[in-house]
Amino acid sequence: MLLRPVEMVKLNVLLLEKHVDGVTQALGDCGFVHLINAASQSEQKLLTEFDREAVVRFLENLLERCQGLMAQMGVEAKPVGLGAESFDLAEIESRLAELEKIYTRQDSLINALVAESGLLNREAERLGGYPFRTVRFSALRDLNHLQLITGRLRGGQLDQLSSLLGDRALILHQPDPANSGDEHVLVLGSRKNRWAIESELSTAGFRQEELSPTCEGSAEEELAAIGGKLGAVRESIESEKRQVQTLAEAWDKPLNQMCHFLRNALQMRRAQQHFASAADLVCISGWIPKNDQERVRQLIGQVTSETGVAEFIDPADDPAVREGREKVPILFADIPYLKPFQQLVSGFGAPSYGDVEPSLYVALSFVLMFGVMFGDVGQGAVIAAIGVYMLKSKRASVARFRNDGWWPVFCGASAMVFGFLYGSVFGYEELLPKLWLRPLHDVLSLFKATVGIGIACISGGILINIINRIRNRQYFEGFLDKFGVIGIVFYWGSIGVGIKAAVAGELSLSGVVVFMALPLLILFLREPLYNLLTRQDKLMHEDPVSFALTSAVEVMEMVTAFLGSTVSFVRLGGFALSHAALCLAIYSLVGFMRNLPWGGFWAIVLIVSGNLFVIALEGLIVTIQGIRLQYYELFSKYFSGDGVLYEPFQLQNARKQEKEVR
Repeated sequence: MLLRPVEMVKLNVLLLEKHVDGVTQALGDCGFVHLINAASQSEQKLLTEFDREAVVRFLENLLERCQGLMAQMGVEAKPVGLGAESFDLAEIESRLAELEKIYTRQDSLINALVAESGLLNREAERLGGYPFRTVRFSALRDLNHLQLITGRLRGGQLDQLSSLLGDRALILHQPDPANSGDEHVLVLGSRKNRWAIESELSTAGFRQEELSPTCEGSAEEELAAIGGKLGAVRESIESEKRQVQTLAEAWDKPLNQMCHFLRNALQMRRAQQHFASAADLVCISGWIPKNDQERVRQLIGQVTSETGVAEFIDPADDPAVREGREKVPILFADIPYLKPFQQLVSGFGAPSYGDVEPSLYVALSFVLMFGVMFGDVGQGAVIAAIGVYMLKSKRASVARFRNDGWWPVFCGASAMVFGFLYGSVFGYEELLPKLWLRPLHDVLSLFKATVGIGIACISGGILINIINRIRNRQYFEGFLDKFGVIGIVFYWGSIGVGIKAAVAGELSLSGVVVFMALPLLILFLREPLYNLLTRQDKLMHEDPVSFALTSAVEVMEMVTAFLGSTVSFVRLGGFALSHAALCLAIYSLVGFMRNLPWGGFWAIVLIVSGNLFVIALEGLIVTIQGIRLQYYELFSKYFSGDGVLYEPFQLQNARKQEKEVR
């Protein structure tokens, strides 16, 4: 049940500055080194940080421009094979500037043509609804003493408009075929009455439509001319788009190669910000798995022609680690079936390097909790089958979650085991005999069992905490802490005293004193005991009243923590009951449906859909509850989550790119 994380060693590399890029490239390709600030490794402050800020900003700008051009031109990001072309940054900047100039010119031309097309379309729309199709606009404009106004009006407003204008204007109208409620209206009036006519038109809700002053012929003639112009403009737009497409095809490979080069260059320069220098020498520091140190040594020697020096330091021999100034990053053991539970652990935080790696304990306790809450042979088999599909599927959309398939496999198997214990198959309890109990009929026994599971899980967490403390030589905390030896003595002792009192019908005074009162007293006196053992000048650093209040709060906190955590596991029984009750409700409805026409058919539909609903809803709920119990009731006993996850510097090589594109 106890796992240790992968053993790590600190790497210190000293090399000539001319080899910096080559070594950075090599380390990025192998992906072994978790980089740290190399300047901080010199206690005498002899090293200065490697300044790469200016070139990082320059590379970020180039990469942004390159990716922006790809997005604008519709160039798809593609994997770049090994041995991709190398570039000079000045060359990339020049080529991007050239492409930006060409594309901007093409884009501006297309935008201008599109705008022109929009204007022509709007003009055609106005002319298309003009009712007086044979009247030439030039003739109307040549009327010296008359004014022509065109527009639209709601049909019900014509009488009002006629009444308002009287004899001052002639009104011609025709229904709008596109809108039965509107009328196309032409108002012809004297120029000297222009302002009065426009005022009356506004009062009647008249919507004026101005035609282009360039229109000379009739509406039919102008529409024909606009149609010709629109055809030419659309043809020009398509021609320019084809040119852009041709441009994109010509630049497809160069843009992808430049982006790949810039991404790698940017990653390298960001990584080099962790380096330090002194004169012509550069220092690189980081953490690597212990099993890879010989490979890294050979890599450094090969790239630097044996001039680079690689030093490896065990964490126990590193002053920064011993003094607590630096934390060793943790790399989880590479065990596929534990991957989903390692993700659960890392979602809360990273374990400390010297601690027990908790993923196996988390897996066992979580799977047990899931089975208790979701005990059903049939539904568990469906969940397990989903997990097997995730593990075996070769579909790209599923294969990326392959390791996550172990989660439903284990949880489904656990649900099946408890399904046999409960005698439940797809929520039906008449097919199998119970091997243990039925949740809805043995509620008290179920709750007792879940409390027992809680006691076992909490005890396991405390034991892991004790082991962690002793391994890290924190002996006082391992023994005299609320989650140390004194804590588990109180916890087990209180449970034992309670069970004995329940069985015998009387409370054991000696048990209360030895297993309850004495551990609480020791915890109350924890600070003076620590100061006495470490030979401090004072037994208490506070006044007696403050000490008594603080210690009393700590004692009460321990009691309530144990009590609350234990009682919290009753929720396992509660969700087992809700799962069984929901299935019972479904079969009650099935019994009702059988008495209806086509009852057998609808009963089958309800059984299938009801079980799918239970699997989806209850499966999600019990998963959330299992995670909650892990995070709030168990992790708090043995896991602080303040470690550092191993995150090696790794360049985006061809294989990684291909995986991402797929």
